[in-house]
Amino acid sequence: MILMPGKSYRGTLPPLTRHQEELSDRLRQDVEAIAGTGEHNYIYYDNLLKTEAYLEAFTFALEL
Repeated sequence: MILMPGKSYRGTLPPLTRHQEELSDRLRQDVEAIAGTGEHNYIYYDNLLKTEAYLEAFTFALEL
């Protein structure tokens, strides 16, 4: 067991801000897009390449 300092949060979390909701939706879309390619590893190399292309396009968009 690992002990962490401090206390765990208790209670209701505040509602997400509009920005947080938009970020959550975008993250969900990205995860679903990557997961939607199926397994992606050296055995399923075509899927790995699709995932690589998706991540490269995402990285390129961030650099603009």
